Formats: sequence, structure tokens, C-alpha cells
Amino acid sequence: MRSIAKPIIQIGLVNIPIRLETLQRSHDISFNNVCSECKGSPVKLKWWCPKCSAEFLSSAGFLKGYYDKVNNKLKVFSKEQINILTQGDTKIEIIAVIPSGNVPFYFVEKTYSVMPEKKYEDLFALFYAVLNDYGYTIIGKYSLRGHQHIVAIIPYQERLFMSMLYYPDEVNLPQELAKTQQNIKDNAELLAKILQKFERNSLIELDIKDERTEAVIKLLEEGTIMDSVPVPNPKSDIKELLKKSLESV
Repeated sequence: MRSIAKPIIQIGLVNIPIRLETLQRSHDISFNNVCSECKGSPVKLKWWCPKCSAEFLSSAGFLKGYYDKVNNKLKVFSKEQINILTQGDTKIEIIAVIPSGNVPFYFVEKTYSVMPEKKYEDLFALFYAVLNDYGYTIIGKYSLRGHQHIVAIIPYQERLFMSMLYYPDEVNLPQELAKTQQNIKDNAELLAKILQKFERNSLIELDIKDERTEAVIKLLEEGTIMDSVPVPNPKSDIKELLKKSLESV
């Protein structure tokens, strides 16, 4: 895992140095833009100014502009000035302690592993033990890469994690689903029996692979044709579909 930052959790006069490490790796497939004429040469992106026709092959020669809507004026800054304005903070400021499990999943933007810095393992272990034994989740503020984040520090299965959260005004919950009572009992029992066939204790124990990405890579390398995904008929009788599904699983 790669370390992305080394902040300090500040609790009163006690400072706990930590490392944030990445948890996930992507299965995304990347493609290169190549020239359609010579069929193989990589294409380079070029920026140009429509006013003076200046051309740039990289962003190294750029300045940063901010449009001031109040004064109807474009203000120009150097990259050094912008870096000063957007630099992060080394401290995680605690703003609340809430019971574990009270952070809705839809507030989570990204999660990192929290690891102790050397020489502070005992203090880190004490911090984890208190959160775990008392069922606490820490809510705090932390600035990273020019953005101030709301974060949740959560103990889970002998590990400590920190999730970047969306602000409450960034989350738009959908309307509650309307409940349909017609035939819901019979169909619910059938659907529940199908789902019970897939019961497992946890996500971690499942051997799940990104089959679609593997198929795409195979198609790119060998020309393998992927199976099409069937589209259900919305006019089909739901009860009959559930019965057939229960027989097939």
C-alpha cells in the first residue's frame, strides 16, 4: 500500500502521528490516443491561446485564473500563489465523537488505511483500543490536496480506517420508495428464498473477480467475443420469473 499523507491526530495536548495509505487499486483499462494517419504514433495534446495564438505542449507555462463574479473581473495568479492558498494541513481536528456504525454509507467518498508512525505504536494502540472498546467513531476536519474534508476515523476488525466524507449539503437523498401492497407477500417470500441461496457471512470471504475487465482484455488481445447481457422484458409476469429463478439457482 502507498502512503499518501502523514497527518497528526490532535486530541487536546496529545498528538498522534499517523500515515494514510491507499486501500484500493483500480481495474480500469487505459487506452492511448494514437494518430489515425500513421496508425501508431502517440498523439500529444496541445493548448493554444485564441487571443495571441501562443501554443503550449504542457501546462508548465500556464497561469491560474479565477473569475470574480462580484466585480466581474478575471484575477490571475501564479502556480506558486495557488499552492500557498491550497496547501493542506498536517493536523486532523476532532469536531465530534459518535457511536460506531452511525456514518451512513452514502456519505463515504473514499477510505484509507490508518497506520502508526514509527516510535508512536504504543500511543496508536491506545487510541485504537479506546475507539474499539467504547464503540467510538471520530468525526474531524482535515485538509488534503487543497480541499478541506470531513473525515471519519473508524476501528474495524483490529484495523483503523479513515473515510473522506461528503458534506451534508453535498448529499441529495432520493424520495422514499412507494410501497405497493398488491401481491407483495407472496412475491416477497419467493424473492427471499432466491436471495437465501446467496447468503454468505462477509464480502471478504467471496472469491470475486472482475470478469468484465478480464473479458475486455481477452477481446483486445485475442479478439474473443464477449457474451451479450440479456435485457429483461418489463411486461413479464414477476411471479413466474421468480419461480423460474428459484429453480435455476
